[in-house]
Amino acid sequence: MDQQLTPTQKANLHEVADLMLEIYQTLANMRFLNPAGIIKGPHNIDNVRELYEKLGLDSSITYLYKILPYIDISVAGQTDFFQGGTFADFRLPEDIEQGRDPFYIGPSDDDYEDEDGPYMRPWVTALSMLGNHQSVILYDARRHRIWIIDQESWDTTDPAIRGNADRAVDEDYESGERSVNENSFEHVPSRPAGDVLRDIIRWYRSLDILPGGGENSGREWDGDELPLRELYIKHGWPDGFDGDAFQAERLSYAMSMEDTETQNGDDSM
Repeated sequence: MDQQLTPTQKANLHEVADLMLEIYQTLANMRFLNPAGIIKGPHNIDNVRELYEKLGLDSSITYLYKILPYIDISVAGQTDFFQGGTFADFRLPEDIEQGRDPFYIGPSDDDYEDEDGPYMRPWVTALSMLGNHQSVILYDARRHRIWIIDQESWDTTDPAIRGNADRAVDEDYESGERSVNENSFEHVPSRPAGDVLRDIIRWYRSLDILPGGGENSGREWDGDELPLRELYIKHGWPDGFDGDAFQAERLSYAMSMEDTETQNGDDSM
């Protein structure tokens, strides 16, 4: 199956896998993930290959699933990923199947040109799973492009596009015509895959985006309740980071917040 892919296709797929690994390693460096929970590829996918074939996945996506890094959430300690999404593991049948309908739309028609048709082509995959009605990262292996799409607005939440008032004419962005298929995302702007993934790494390193903030990561990783950005800076992020000191102070803040709330609750009784 790998022989069906050209050297350029393989290079593109390895770029995606390598950058996803760098994103996960950055989150581990930020003390959000236990690094022991990052499982590097390649993986043995023999037990799910039949499911890949049943779902009609393109060979490029099957190859990508083999080489992507995955997060063992039981070891890593977190399920939340980027913009409220969750980590995807395409060794697991439930993630493989949900990856064909990552927005839980449940199309009723069979043709991509039908009004309520499918929207995930065989050469397209999610790189994150949906959290609580937020965004999913989608990758097109034929065009080597990425979308970041919000489930409710059905528009981009890619910070590089969303903050650009001239996004429709920017040469770095690409969007197609709106389809008859109401589930299609082809009209939503996308960018070259490598650019998007490198930006995600850069946003974490610059603290433009913080880890956590999803419904599963808890208040101790909620940047609206704890001064996470200030704590990262105080403890030398990114290049002189004292992760142990950061963790100790972060947990101290979280415990202090809980103690204050408990005290306030006792006082009101």
